[in-house]
Amino acid sequence: MSYKILILTDPSRHTATNSLYGLARTLSQHSKVAAVHLASRALTQNAPFFYQMSSQQLQLAEVKADFAFREDQSCFAPSFSGQLSDYDFIFLRLPRPLADGFLEWLGQVFPEERIINRPSGILQTSSKAFLLEIAEHCPPMARIRSLAELEAFKARFPIVLKPLLNYGGQGVLRILDDYVWEGNNKQPYAEWASQQKELDYLGMEYMQRVAEGDKRIVVCNGKIITAALRFPAKDSWMCNVAQGGHAEASQASPEEKAMVAALHPILQEKGILLYGLDTLMGADGQRLLSELNTLSIGGIAPAGAAALNDTIEGLIHYFDSI
Repeated sequence: MSYKILILTDPSRHTATNSLYGLARTLSQHSKVAAVHLASRALTQNAPFFYQMSSQQLQLAEVKADFAFREDQSCFAPSFSGQLSDYDFIFLRLPRPLADGFLEWLGQVFPEERIINRPSGILQTSSKAFLLEIAEHCPPMARIRSLAELEAFKARFPIVLKPLLNYGGQGVLRILDDYVWEGNNKQPYAEWASQQKELDYLGMEYMQRVAEGDKRIVVCNGKIITAALRFPAKDSWMCNVAQGGHAEASQASPEEKAMVAALHPILQEKGILLYGLDTLMGADGQRLLSELNTLSIGGIAPAGAAALNDTIEGLIHYFDSI
């Protein structure tokens, strides 16, 4: 069987380290793949698909052996058109924000089990609130929807508040010593609280050993592909490369491997094949799950050719099972 694969992406904020380029190139060179085509959300011609959800026709580019990042995005210049029905599988490499209703629509117009990751599974798992369903692997948490709930939770220990659908560390708050911190800016808690009309956060105990790094573990089809420790920028408490931190190669610990083994069946049932787990060091020296990313997972290409090959083999193994 030779598969035709459609990759949905948006290169608008890509850099040379983005994993799309290595993944697409490696996928196109696999013996079981007939063609890999790209549909860019950044093209105005594709707006009826990505934004209006009124057409299944796309302007496309082909992934060839020399496919690589280019500042001018010329590798995404369309050379032909195609329909969703032309493809065996769709590989989602779309960053947020997505158009409202896009994932639901995509799952209706193309067989969900042939989309990596399954749209309904992304919708279930991409909210921070999903962590409450796997709370045994996480720091103490609570859904915070009122100031009364917040007061009760923050009385127990320093906390962070995470907006349910934000990404890249955006909007994350730390509450410590009666101050609310957003990045390195602080505000008295009473002043901040007086400005709040509606709350809907995931509250989580603040892991005070954050300087030891936030570990991103990438998993494909149950196999750990790579791991990297991300450290906060100087004078910051957030381990986010997008906000000035840096990353170093690492390995999954025995407890993290056990965590993956426990979580994978849960995620696999929801059609989540490729995902990233973030862990932080707890006070007892054991790492705890702090984030789950199931939409567009990075960090694969910088880990090298072996990580790219392992990821693609995991995808092909799944394709063969359908």
